[in-house]
Amino acid sequence: MHFLHRLLRRYRPHQPPLHDPFQYYNHSDADRPRRRPRRRPRRKRRSPSLRLLTAFVYLVLAAFVARTLIRHAFPRQTTAAAAAAAATSHTTARSAPPSPPPHPHLAMRPPQFDSHHPNATLTRATEQQASILEHALSEDDAVAEAPPRNAPPQPVQALDLFSHTCFHSSHSGDALCVHTPFCMRHDSLVYLSDKLRCAPFTDRDGVSRTLSMSRCVELQRDVETRAEIQNVQHKARNWLSSLDQQRNALWFEGDTLFLRMSRNCLSVTHFAQRIFMLHHVLQHPHRYSMNAISNVVITAHADVAKKIRYSKSWHHGLLAAVVHPNPLVYSLSTIRNSVGTMPDTAGSVRVFVAPGLWDMAKGRLVPCFRRAALLPGMRAHMFLTHDRYPGVVAPGNGSASRYHDADAFRTLAFRSLGYGSWPPPMQRRLVYLHRSSTRRLSASGLEVLEKTLREIARRFKLRYEKVDEGGKTFPQQVSSVAGAAMVVGVHGTQMLTSLFVPRTAAVVEILPFRYENRMFEGGSGSGLFYARHALVSGEEFPQLGAYESLEQCRRANRECREWYKCDVRELRFGAADAAAVRSLLERAGEYVTRKVGATW
Repeated sequence: MHFLHRLLRRYRPHQPPLHDPFQYYNHSDADRPRRRPRRRPRRKRRSPSLRLLTAFVYLVLAAFVARTLIRHAFPRQTTAAAAAAAATSHTTARSAPPSPPPHPHLAMRPPQFDSHHPNATLTRATEQQASILEHALSEDDAVAEAPPRNAPPQPVQALDLFSHTCFHSSHSGDALCVHTPFCMRHDSLVYLSDKLRCAPFTDRDGVSRTLSMSRCVELQRDVETRAEIQNVQHKARNWLSSLDQQRNALWFEGDTLFLRMSRNCLSVTHFAQRIFMLHHVLQHPHRYSMNAISNVVITAHADVAKKIRYSKSWHHGLLAAVVHPNPLVYSLSTIRNSVGTMPDTAGSVRVFVAPGLWDMAKGRLVPCFRRAALLPGMRAHMFLTHDRYPGVVAPGNGSASRYHDADAFRTLAFRSLGYGSWPPPMQRRLVYLHRSSTRRLSASGLEVLEKTLREIARRFKLRYEKVDEGGKTFPQQVSSVAGAAMVVGVHGTQMLTSLFVPRTAAVVEILPFRYENRMFEGGSGSGLFYARHALVSGEEFPQLGAYESLEQCRRANRECREWYKCDVRELRFGAADAAAVRSLLERAGEYVTRKVGATW
């Protein structure tokens, strides 16, 4: 009640008695009871440091708003656009047909991008090098009149802007797609056009053919699946234009090879299949309508990136070999500072290994590639011969040898390891690659095999060596087989060391019982003498009787496939196996002697 009384006194005026009806209107303010003034809470004074911090924040926000307004009101022309304008004016002065103005997303690149010109990769996005581009264009006529003797084969067809072109081989099933251009956004690729075509290819009969559009779409999806690209977005061209206007596009200038490596690439075999596809395109970019490669971008899983960083691992050794002598760049800040320009040295390749590149694509900056090839892994072998390249097979004059990729890899690998300019010469060595963990021979079987190997070594005057690659680093494993004349081993990752033996060497592979794998056939496609033997005895799959055949069991049951790999059980090597392996080794020794000579 006391509370209600106070409210009435506070918000209702004082009323006089009712006997005087005019007293209410004659009541003055002086006689009315005064309201008690409300006390305002005392504000705490801010400290001087807090005042300075607040003023600084407001100042930064004002500067950012002013900078944004100025950029939108007065767009400036980049130096690359000035260089492109200079190149265009020079081309017009030579009475050449004028080229159409470039699309806004090609502002960092000259409008006439001649993929046939050998000096096309020397163009830079600076005003100072516009004169270099002008001088290169002035020599174009002389190059066209007298082409170099060992000029690479010309591209099948120049690639159009905003298009996707896929190349494939009917011989090996390998394929890749070149995109002009594409971007990365939120853990996915962004295609800027639905214009898809498949390049002509040569079938097994030597006839040039072209895939239907439905088959071409299937081929592109297959390449994306094998390249481990889960999500693909399709954007309109104005999306890219808005990125350029806001300066949020992080452009990788020049031609780029793009690889994504998931956790599956922790396996050396899976990793090698990706790396050797990279090696193939680096050796033959013109076959895919690309110039000399400027960038290699590898977005790897964190665990795979750690393997690549370790200089003694297979992952680092293989990648360093195929990109030798270019260094590997791991820092994300270095990548941000490097993109937007061409490599400083003509013919050099910038190799970016960035596990966080996808994280950068989630922010304000959007990585984009002017022209990039999306690379999956090799299907069967590590190397492609010149008659199995994806696309049209037209080697022409000065073409690479049949095993050019393998020869180039051996040379680059030994140079990266410090062996000198050329691989080591062949030596009188027979190397047996012993396995002590999985897929190993039984003690009695190992004794029978070693006895056979020593007999063959004495017959062909070779030094027998038993090598256990377990626990060794990549350089140590390479040195154990470098220059060996014959290599023998059970199927497994250690057989990859056969990539480093001379071309005239021989490889004999022993497969588990009823197991089939053609990965190392022909020395992984490197031109070596290759022979294999599957063990004649072993344990059958317990549920094999429920299937009509072994092939059906392998296709329908994953456990059946894993059973015959014999990753856990010991392998039986008996007298029949020894006789078969002896016959193969004799053929291998005769081949090496015939190739090298009896006096080597």
